Amino acid sequence: LRWEEGRLVWHDPATGRPIASLAEERARADAELGARILAEELARTERGGRILAEERARSEAARARELEAELRRLRGQ
Repeated sequence: LRWEEGRLVWHDPATGRPIASLAEERARADAELGARILAEELARTERGGRILAEERARSEAARARELEAELRRLRGQ
């Protein structure tokens, strides 16, 4: 136990490093949770963007086939 910057801080005797307080551990856990949630949201957004791009490509390909069929029909007349 040491006095640092106006407060008592527990230190690991093997390493000499401070042992995190409950408040510090909560803050670290909250930060990790926030980062994990943000990463999941980003992944979900990226998946959604890929799905939209794939749907758009399928729609454009279908429209191109329709126009090609219409062109063949008109040339055949």
